[in-house]
Amino acid sequence: MPHKTLLVRGVGSHNGGAELLLRAAADRLAGPETNVAADARRVSRGLRQAWGIDAYLSVPKFGPFESLGLDLLPKPLAQSLGVYSTRTVDGVVDASGFFVGDQWQADSIARDGESFQKLSRQGKPVIMLPQAFGPFRKADVAAASRELFRHVDLIIARDTESFSHVAELVGDDGKLALCPDITIALESGPGPADRAARRVAIVPNINIVSRSKNPDDANRYSVALVAMYRQLSAGGYEPFFLVHSSHGDPEVIKEVRLLDESVRVITPSNGLEAKKIINDCIGIIAGRYHAIVSALSQGVPAVAHSWSHKYGALLGDFAVSEGLADPMDAEGSVLLLDSLINDSEYASLINSAKPELLATIDRTWDRINSTLNAKDKHR
Repeated sequence: MPHKTLLVRGVGSHNGGAELLLRAAADRLAGPETNVAADARRVSRGLRQAWGIDAYLSVPKFGPFESLGLDLLPKPLAQSLGVYSTRTVDGVVDASGFFVGDQWQADSIARDGESFQKLSRQGKPVIMLPQAFGPFRKADVAAASRELFRHVDLIIARDTESFSHVAELVGDDGKLALCPDITIALESGPGPADRAARRVAIVPNINIVSRSKNPDDANRYSVALVAMYRQLSAGGYEPFFLVHSSHGDPEVIKEVRLLDESVRVITPSNGLEAKKIINDCIGIIAGRYHAIVSALSQGVPAVAHSWSHKYGALLGDFAVSEGLADPMDAEGSVLLLDSLINDSEYASLINSAKPELLATIDRTWDRINSTLNAKDKHR
């Protein structure tokens, strides 16, 4: 009898956070009777092979031919080849992180909604893993999002603000849940190797400037990042830039190096390696959400540069809302990090918050598995 195959959707090799979400989901879903697949166009073959993840192929813009003929394969053959289509997967867990709300285009949300509808019509479960949602002030975005949610069996918001946005849009009909980011529970390996070296990672995010309405912010951001690096060095730290996403962030680093070619840059091979690197730091200053998750979940002080409500919500999960700073204020960011590193109460707060967060994640996975199993019984 063929194994059950679950598609982990919305992830890719371009972004350390997306890779961490894929790994965290696969670790919980894969088992003797369950295979995990991911989009072969977005997740590299090397990463899929290294993590034991099968391939899924679909090109929605091709309409009826989106599976490129893979829908014609019998499921046992698809399993033996390790290549799946919409017809041969048994369910979907969406790990996108953030793709439904006013900061996105209504037509892209509608396309994803059509994919969910197709799966739902086949009796297959669709679950949205913990992620940020909303707001839904734009009428076209609200309409497309409402239709997308209609075809989801379990919608899990990552924070109370996201929960409220969805509840206001579709009502809390029992399929809406709340859980922190699942990568909090993802272990990166052995404990820190050398925090005594006072290493500090600076993690840029192209969204800081690409979503800004001020055209001067691109240059201001690069200048601020270089200033942070220099001030950290002058303060006795060992700073380096950590590239957490290959989409856009290398361009930020390019601008930084034009200002100071001597800066040190590390580009991890994947998100899990990035989490390991962060675990060896004494602190980080980051614009990437999952870099901050990796820090706080491993007891590493973090200063967050935000472009979305999800950053403040994450800091709130660990009871350290004071960790937000202006990405254009180099001195303020460095002074804040220095104060957090030297605050024993701060360290106690982030470490004491983790057990309850982990317990909530465990309970949520129990509900996810129950939802998957219940839908299977009705197919």
